[in-house]
Amino acid sequence: MNGLKFIRTRCNISLSELASVLSVSRQQISTWENGVKPISQNRLSQLSKYFGVDEKYFLNISEEDKEYIVSKALYRRQDNEKEVYCFIKQGEMKDDFKYRSFSYPNFEESLDEQMIHAKKKKKETMEGILEAMGYFGKPDKIVEDVSAIDRGCKVYDALTKYLRQMPNEKPGTTILYYNMARNVFFSLLIANGLMSKEELQKEFEHNIGSKLYDDIEWIYEQADIFKNRYDYKLRLVEEENIKFREKMKKLHDKE
Repeated sequence: MNGLKFIRTRCNISLSELASVLSVSRQQISTWENGVKPISQNRLSQLSKYFGVDEKYFLNISEEDKEYIVSKALYRRQDNEKEVYCFIKQGEMKDDFKYRSFSYPNFEESLDEQMIHAKKKKKETMEGILEAMGYFGKPDKIVEDVSAIDRGCKVYDALTKYLRQMPNEKPGTTILYYNMARNVFFSLLIANGLMSKEELQKEFEHNIGSKLYDDIEWIYEQADIFKNRYDYKLRLVEEENIKFREKMKKLHDKE
């Protein structure tokens, strides 16, 4: 794999932005990444200085090289208003959380590209919520429409109230707070046959075996509780229906 493209993508800098840094054309960067032209020694030196990694990592890299790059901490550059990163501190770091070092898993897309997809997903989710508001009843009268909206709002208001507490949690525990809400919904999906074992496993593929984050067993336990409760309620409904039919039959027989 081309190391330059891998590093550029990981550091969230576009072809045009890197071209501007090196005072070359966007097309020139593209020819290097596609192996059409070799990177000169002078340019390798510039790239190494800018990104903070050895020159060899801008050529063809192995899986081992990729793992090494992914393992390195990233630092937000202070000479760019946009969220661009490198692998070396730029002198004294500003006393600001956004300039602290961090790392993230190996992704094929840049952070900007991921944000585009995330915003699209957010839009689809919001549209789905509005659509789902109509699932809380099938109204053919205004009063039934009001009731359906009220039911939907109660569900989403409860979740919103829960999530609004997240910023008040202790540092490092926010994700645990979120996980509890997510896992409850996963349990409901499992209980109602709306989520497969494979789908649940995929959600936890990076956390299998983690005492802190692998909640699959707990989710199945809660799913059983929900399923048993739901089945119990169904039996009650059926019993009420039987009583109602018997009552109506008696009334009909009297007539």
